[in-house]
Amino acid sequence: MVFLIETTTTKDKTTAIILMVVTVVVGLYVYFFNPLNGMFYPPCWFHELTGLFCAGCGITRASHSFLNGNIQQAVDYNLLFPLLIGIILFWIVKIGGIFFFNKTIKPTYKPKWLYWGLCILIGVFAVVRNLSHPAFHWMAP
Repeated sequence: MVFLIETTTTKDKTTAIILMVVTVVVGLYVYFFNPLNGMFYPPCWFHELTGLFCAGCGITRASHSFLNGNIQQAVDYNLLFPLLIGIILFWIVKIGGIFFFNKTIKPTYKPKWLYWGLCILIGVFAVVRNLSHPAFHWMAP
């Protein structure tokens, strides 16, 4: 994938600052407050309504474990967590470029198969982690 680097606007820089502040605040909150203790974390509405695990179930616990240095535990909570880390790292680079260098990164080629592939991967993961067969119990958060 080829990336195009462009000069940003004031609106882009303001948005980048807001996103950086929100990311740091949320990151610090998740770092210091363990979701297993139930402190101010909302329950998963999908799990509450259906009793099933969505593709994102376990992400908050995984984030807490990752930020506290327990990578294996993070992956155990949600197998898709490394994918999320990759997306977050891309956005950190993008926001950092806007903030520090007044430049933004834009992909010049956005393959539709990549987006469809991600949707299919997430959908299959959500279904498989809810199968009652013992071979898939390890995928539950």
